[in-house]
Amino acid sequence: MEETRSRRKRGRPPPPPVGCSSFNRAVFPLLLAAAATSSSSSVSGDLQNPHARFILRRFLRARLVLLTRRTPACSSPSALERLLPEGLLILFPVLLTSRWPSVAALGAEVVGAAALYSLEANEMMASDEGVVKGLVRALGSKSRRIVKAALHAVMDLSTSPVGREQLWKASAVERLLWEGFAHVALHCWHEKEKELSDSITSFEARTMRILSVFLLHVAIRLTADCNPIFRKACLVAAKLGSAEVLDERHSETLMLSQKATFRNIMDIINASSNFMEVYKNVAVVQESNDDSLQWMRWLRHLPQDGADDAKIDFSNLLRMWDKLVEFKGNGELKDEFFKTKSKFCRCVVYEDACKMFHMLLEKYRRTRRQYMCGMLSLHSA
Repeated sequence: MEETRSRRKRGRPPPPPVGCSSFNRAVFPLLLAAAATSSSSSVSGDLQNPHARFILRRFLRARLVLLTRRTPACSSPSALERLLPEGLLILFPVLLTSRWPSVAALGAEVVGAAALYSLEANEMMASDEGVVKGLVRALGSKSRRIVKAALHAVMDLSTSPVGREQLWKASAVERLLWEGFAHVALHCWHEKEKELSDSITSFEARTMRILSVFLLHVAIRLTADCNPIFRKACLVAAKLGSAEVLDERHSETLMLSQKATFRNIMDIINASSNFMEVYKNVAVVQESNDDSLQWMRWLRHLPQDGADDAKIDFSNLLRMWDKLVEFKGNGELKDEFFKTKSKFCRCVVYEDACKMFHMLLEKYRRTRRQYMCGMLSLHSA
């Protein structure tokens, strides 16, 4: 009986949002107290209010359901005010910088969902300086979950003209991380190497080179996990996408600064990437049937030339593992890995990676824009 009642309860639709006055009078004080606890730097704050995180997570999840359920969007001012009351907007800067990763990530997800809910909701979120600044700060978090949610929210906000303008002012659209740029740089270098050597290398040598590049992508990820420079904002896209609004001196200074950071990152990769550590990491993931390598799937959006046996299959990582098993006892693979790593870090062309990085960013923006148009069409149908 209890199980049936519990199942019915879980299946109920979320309650409608309370009125703005009711929110400000009853809900806002409770959320404010919980949010204040979540932003406290002392551990004692968590002990004094053990329910604060639960309250915030439950509220944010309920708000996320309201913003994403398949019902016509309410764009009237009164309806939006009930869905996104002013008190909630005031809390977002605190929520997005919460010391609890689950709360900060959920806060960013709510911002993204609101940005896609309707054009009016998008502009409401983007026009709030506290929300935008909170997202920018979240992009610099040490938590990968928070950074991922913040990046998605930034792209969701950028689907409207007002959102793009406000995000540009805060340098948020272009604040993608250096780890991603390093992966793009490796891809560009590998594609150029294929053009120069495909006609003269044997099948076995070509396979070892592909596996070496695959392992080097994993090595970059492992290096990024323990080196904070990879989590810093990459402003390469700001240079390429907004050069017309930057004065020449500022533009040149920015370019030199970004290029210096890139060279520093290449030196770190060259010095810290260990073959056996990378190989064992892939082996553990494969043996435990873990999905920890699924982060690589975004690389499939980068163009690859040549025959299928000259491409890295980022959509089928099991195939890559099967190839690695074939070369397990081959000492040449280890030598090829170090040779590939050294040549990449020494010969990679920064400008080529910039062009590819900007192309990928534009492709992502276009996809998000198409998604929003589809959502708006669905709501207006």
